Amino acid sequence: MKRFQGMIVVAFVLAGCAGVEIEPISPEQATAAHTANSAINGYIVYEPLVAVEVSKQNVCVEKDSEGKCSEYVSRCSAGAPFVLPDYSKPYRVEIKSGFGKSGAEVSIADGWRLENVKDSSDNTAVLGTLEKILGIETAPVEECKSPGLYRVNLVNGGIELSKLLWY
Repeated sequence: MKRFQGMIVVAFVLAGCAGVEIEPISPEQATAAHTANSAINGYIVYEPLVAVEVSKQNVCVEKDSEGKCSEYVSRCSAGAPFVLPDYSKPYRVEIKSGFGKSGAEVSIADGWRLENVKDSSDNTAVLGTLEKILGIETAPVEECKSPGLYRVNLVNGGIELSKLLWY
């Protein structure tokens, strides 16, 4: 009887080792992971950074009787949001197998972004909301004074843009 109980304990210990381990690492560790003597196991993924492009765009403000635009106005506006890797925030993802089936499934998109772990998550609603909020055009201007790429930061229930690259 004790032998049977011991086998059950061993089985649970081995099964407990199965799963997915996600751990934040430093940018230096992520860079060193590609060397021959690296102690880092698993995949390296990065936290997504939501960005928008702000640029001067011509917008139709009046159409003629045929539906063609007869008057344009230049405006500084934000485009649709997109994601980039934040290289300052890497993570190590390691799949550990144990006794029997672990059921761990990891999907990595674009070669850097952890898309899902054992389930299908859909973030398109969040991106769609950001697109609606950031797609609002500002008042007409002669020139777009600050065209470039901006990081989208969620701050105190609102959205703030911080400069990534101006051009």
